[in-house]
Amino acid sequence: MPSTSDDEIVIEKTPAYFTSQLAPKRVFELNPNMKLILIVRHPTFRTISDFTQVYYNKLEQNKTLPILSLEAFKLDDKGQETINMGYKPITNSLYDLHIANWLKYFSLDNFHFVNGDVFRANPLNELRKVEGFLSLERSISPSQLVYDYKKGFFCFKKTTKIKCLGDSKGRKHRAISDNAVEKLTQSFQEHNENFFRLINRTFYWV
Repeated sequence: MPSTSDDEIVIEKTPAYFTSQLAPKRVFELNPNMKLILIVRHPTFRTISDFTQVYYNKLEQNKTLPILSLEAFKLDDKGQETINMGYKPITNSLYDLHIANWLKYFSLDNFHFVNGDVFRANPLNELRKVEGFLSLERSISPSQLVYDYKKGFFCFKKTTKIKCLGDSKGRKHRAISDNAVEKLTQSFQEHNENFFRLINRTFYWV
């Protein structure tokens, strides 16, 4: 982390930290008072988004294209279809398993949880909460949040320049059958409930 003055806060974002087995201990050793912000969304649609990213990566590399229904599910020893816990887009969406690892080192007071689905639709409200969590004065105005109709989400305007996420963000998700969506949602239910219990908060994912 770079050196800062007393009136500065450094923010570093790396999504892979959350699912890393090693990151919680290393971050704690770096600073046990670290404030941690986690954006989570409906795990079914996070999985589909992750799958879409994998799909386009393989498409660009001219590799065999994956099929979600074949990757996300497998047969157990009894021949019953079950969720494939080893498939990375699935594994990354099992929030309870990952937060449990972080809670071995940090208390809930170190965390601020952002509802990603609400953030996408109403970012200002969620950003206000982040400002409060970081003990910052309110400095973000509604005029700085500009909706990009092509991408389908808000971008940030600083002075005259609008900064948006890269081209890989906002792409239309791959078409997934209603049956696959339902099976994913059912499979995540128990993990969701455990996640809510661990963080003492409920996200109304339906």
